[in-house]
Amino acid sequence: MSVKRTLSFVLVCCAGLTSATTGMAQTSTNQTFDKEAAAHAWWDLYFKDSQPVKLADGRTINLMCEGQGSPVVILDAGMGNGAWTWRHVHTELARTTRVCAYDRSGYGQSSRASGERTAGVEADELAQLLEGAALPAPYIVVGRSYAAFIDRLYAHRHLNQVAALVLVDPSTEYQFTRYASVHPDAAKKDAAALIHARECLKSAQTGTLSNQCQVQPPGDLPASRADWWRQQAPALAEAILLEYIDMNSISSDQLSAERSLGSLSLLLLSRDLSEDIWKKMHEETLGISSNSKLQIIKGAGHQVQEDQPMAFVEAVNAVVIQVRTGSK
Repeated sequence: MSVKRTLSFVLVCCAGLTSATTGMAQTSTNQTFDKEAAAHAWWDLYFKDSQPVKLADGRTINLMCEGQGSPVVILDAGMGNGAWTWRHVHTELARTTRVCAYDRSGYGQSSRASGERTAGVEADELAQLLEGAALPAPYIVVGRSYAAFIDRLYAHRHLNQVAALVLVDPSTEYQFTRYASVHPDAAKKDAAALIHARECLKSAQTGTLSNQCQVQPPGDLPASRADWWRQQAPALAEAILLEYIDMNSISSDQLSAERSLGSLSLLLLSRDLSEDIWKKMHEETLGISSNSKLQIIKGAGHQVQEDQPMAFVEAVNAVVIQVRTGSK
C-alpha cells in the first residue's frame, strides 16, 4: 500500500463514508428498520432545521435537535464524520427524549476551524456550544471513536453537567503507538500516513485538495447537495487532518492527564473485538469510572450506530431511563 493510498484509506475508514450502510436492518426486537428511509428523512431535517450557535470568537457550530424531554442526549461523531453519522438513529432516539447532534468546527455546516484542533480545544468548544444553545443540563453525552477524547475531557471539566457518558467503540490515548507495539509493521504505516497527512493539510489549507486527499461523501447524500459537499470539502479535510495529526500526541497527552471520572455512569458500547490489545485499551477506559459497564453489540463493526442502529438506540434509551429514574 502506497503512502498516499494509506491516508486515503484512513480518511474513508474513519468517516465510514460508504453506501453500504443503507437498506433494511434487523432490530433486536425482530422488526425491520428502514435505514435508507431514515437517512433520507434525516438529510432533509439537517438542511432545514439545523441552527448555528455562535462561539466566543464569532464562528458558529451547527446544531440539529429533535424530540422533547430530558435528559438531553448529545451526539458527538468520530473523526471524519459530521452530524450525518447519526442519520440512522437520530429520529429513533428522539422518540424518547430530546436529541442533538452537531458538526465540529470545519465539519459540515459549521464554520471553518481556527487554530489547533486538539481534543482539549474541541472539548471547550463543546462547552460553549451547549451553553450557547441553552440546552438544559445534565446531559447524556455520546461519543464515538475519536469523539471519546473530546467527551471524556468535557466530562472531566464539567462533571456536574454530565448525567452519563456513552462511549461508542472509543479511541484511547496513544492507541497508534500501543497498537504498533503489538504489530510493528503498523508503526511504519502510521509514520508514512502522518507525512502524507501533513502534505494533504497544506493542500486543504490552500483550498486546492488533490484527488488523493479528498473525503468522499456519504453514499446517501442527496444528489442536490453535491455542490455543497464539494464546497465544504477543503474545510472538512483540514479539520480531519488537524485532529488526526494531534491525536496520538497532544490530544493523548491531554486525555492522559485527566483520567478519573469518579462514579459517573459510563457505558462503553463495543463491537465484538478479537485482538487483546483493543480489549485491554477498552478495559482501561472502563476503569476511569467506578460505575462503568461494557456492552458488546453483536454484528457491529467500528460504525456501531450504522451497523446495528436499533441495538444502539435501545442501549442509549436504557441510559435515558436510568438517568430519569435515578437507578444504577
